[in-house]
Amino acid sequence: MLRLSGLFHTVKAVRRMTMKLRLSKAYFPTLRETVRDEDSVSGNLLVRAGYIRKVGAGIYTLLPLGHRICQKIEDIVREEMDAIGSQELIMPVLVPSEVYASAGRLNNFGPSIFQLKDRYGKDYVLGPTHEELFTEACKQAVTSYKDLPLSLYQIQTKFRDEPRPRFGLIRVRQFVMKDSYTFARDLDGLHEQYMEMFEAYKRIFDRLGLNYAIVRADTGIMGGLLSEEFQALCPIGEDIVVYEPISNYASNLEVANCLASVEDNAVCELGGEKQSLLSTPGTHTIDELKVDFNIAPKATIKTLIYEVNKDDSDKPEYVAVLVRGDRELNETKLVKLLHAQSVELASEEKVREYAHANIGSVGPFGLELPLILDQETLFMDNFVVGANVEEHHLIHCSWAALADVDSLKQAVLNKLQLASAQALDTEAKQALLATLPMSVGKITVADIRQIAEGDLCENGQGRVKFEHGVEVGNTFKLGHKYSEALGLTYIDENNQRQLVEMGSYGIGIGRSLAAMVEQNHSENGLLWPKHLAPIQVAVVVVNNKNAEQMQVAEQLYDELGEMGLDIILDDRKERAGVKFNDMELVGAYCRITVGRSIGDGMVEVKLTGSDLTEAEMQVKLVPINEVTDLVKHVFA
Repeated sequence: MLRLSGLFHTVKAVRRMTMKLRLSKAYFPTLRETVRDEDSVSGNLLVRAGYIRKVGAGIYTLLPLGHRICQKIEDIVREEMDAIGSQELIMPVLVPSEVYASAGRLNNFGPSIFQLKDRYGKDYVLGPTHEELFTEACKQAVTSYKDLPLSLYQIQTKFRDEPRPRFGLIRVRQFVMKDSYTFARDLDGLHEQYMEMFEAYKRIFDRLGLNYAIVRADTGIMGGLLSEEFQALCPIGEDIVVYEPISNYASNLEVANCLASVEDNAVCELGGEKQSLLSTPGTHTIDELKVDFNIAPKATIKTLIYEVNKDDSDKPEYVAVLVRGDRELNETKLVKLLHAQSVELASEEKVREYAHANIGSVGPFGLELPLILDQETLFMDNFVVGANVEEHHLIHCSWAALADVDSLKQAVLNKLQLASAQALDTEAKQALLATLPMSVGKITVADIRQIAEGDLCENGQGRVKFEHGVEVGNTFKLGHKYSEALGLTYIDENNQRQLVEMGSYGIGIGRSLAAMVEQNHSENGLLWPKHLAPIQVAVVVVNNKNAEQMQVAEQLYDELGEMGLDIILDDRKERAGVKFNDMELVGAYCRITVGRSIGDGMVEVKLTGSDLTEAEMQVKLVPINEVTDLVKHVFA
């Protein structure tokens, strides 16, 4: 099993004014039916329970209960940020476009940001993130090494023009995020601040009761030296967490390194031994080659022509990328390798321009483009590729026919001090990974494939497994990317000007809420830990026309209301079944039912929460005069 954080944790009290509410006078809009336009468990339950309401695609209103629990999540975040000496501030939502252009990021955002003009034609952006503004704020305060280290944070609304809003609060266009930034004199200082923030994040997600994994990730548009993600594990997650259970290795799928599985390579078993042309009419995919000609995918190499867009050029470049037929290309690795802004498959028109053939017949031999080979393909022999001739493939191929590739293969083996690819054991594969990329002429070999479940882990300890995750937090070592771009410097002890080393750290408040629901819910409603439940105690009157029941309910409501808990009195003119269903739907942690049993001096108590066992959630009859002590014990 993957060793996961957040399963066991110590609960700390959350500071905030408590709620005391009579439902007969409250806004309490629950729904009994499933919501048709919500495509996730969390979105459906939060809407039905009256926590959120959809305004438009990826835009939600936080209703009172949703606002309440978000406040509690934010309070936990604030407590942990304050505990490590980080100071809270608020940056503007409306930001001049030139702020993002100053660090070269305005174009990188592409269509993912909301842009607008004021009445004078000046360009603005609805802030998607605030690295530049925090850097500028630091510039105003830091001149000397004596002014460092520094740590600042905010809990602020962000906007991103998400192309496919979905899954309730998980993928939205407007969201609340805690983002914090650290500023240090050097890399050692950055690491110290990073680890301090890293440990604070673990405490935050532990207190939220999340089942999460911490994974290495791509730095993406943020850039920098290191990125790690806190992934809440749940089936609806769009990210893939790659893990190895023996060594506790964990990585995001996008950046998981691969060892070359050369022992898995197959050979072409068609008749003949020399490289020759095979007519393959109507055969355009690896799967079709297998069906039509019984050629194993592991004996084939896919050649993909990619368009490469870079920041320093208005014109795209084109490269040919080679991976084994049963493998998938990892575009994130390709972007990193080429230092590109983006990559995408070339159009059919461009493919014909370079290969003089249809997409399914493209191959490396005779192709006038830079070639990027995945490391596995370098050690293949007797393989099948496209022939760059319409509806044809080449069979029984070897790299001996392509001098630069053959030279590169020999250079790699020489560097590893190996006689042949057959000597590539696990240790040698790890050494190979460490030497890449390598190039000869226009030929480059690198790790560019996507890891597959069951592959050997890069640490050589075992086979990797996959889990789905929702990214609820991230941490970045930015280094001096932004300080260099924006001129954030300080004078050191030797009167020399130095760049400030920065860190950036984010937590999605709404995403964390959604992940909690995805991980903790019942068939009939929400489940919260007791310190986060927006309704901690619900006093439910079975018959509000019964004076004796109302008297007991009012008494309990007043007594328990003095305990600093969030409490409601359900005195609505509804049937008892409706009230019970609503309390289960909204996740009321402790339901006290005042009904006929008061004639015997008793009330019913039912606990419902994510931190309780089935036995603890059974209905119990409790003497009225013992209820207060019981509730004190439950919330101790």
